[in-house]
Amino acid sequence: MSPPYRVTYNYTAPDAYHWSDIKHTDIGVNYSFRVPAFGSELELYVNPRIQNVFNERAVIGGDTTVFDATNQPYLAAFNPFTTPTKSLVECPQSNTPAQCQAMGANWQKGPYFGKPIGAWNYQTPRTFFIALGVRF
Repeated sequence: MSPPYRVTYNYTAPDAYHWSDIKHTDIGVNYSFRVPAFGSELELYVNPRIQNVFNERAVIGGDTTVFDATNQPYLAAFNPFTTPTKSLVECPQSNTPAQCQAMGANWQKGPYFGKPIGAWNYQTPRTFFIALGVRF
């Protein structure tokens, strides 16, 4: 039996890093009225809505790149099935490969670790919606 091709491995405690909490307030109103037409009544409605009224801002995701011996030869290899997390040595992001190798480091955060890398990593800003319709 061969080991799995890919496994999730935590280099620190699983809850060591967190994204920002998300808070937002939404407001919506529904207004409708009936109009006689075509021998029956049609209902006309309007539904304006504002999401994130106070325009709260939060980073909700980002880069989680971590280097280890599988992708950077200057880092010391370890067996993820037998090596406990607390015995691993982290190389600071600002260190050079030579410094990481000299300290016997096993892993290093990528250069953008924890930073948002796209629009999808931010909370949705204040957004206006309006729905108009007819029910019959």
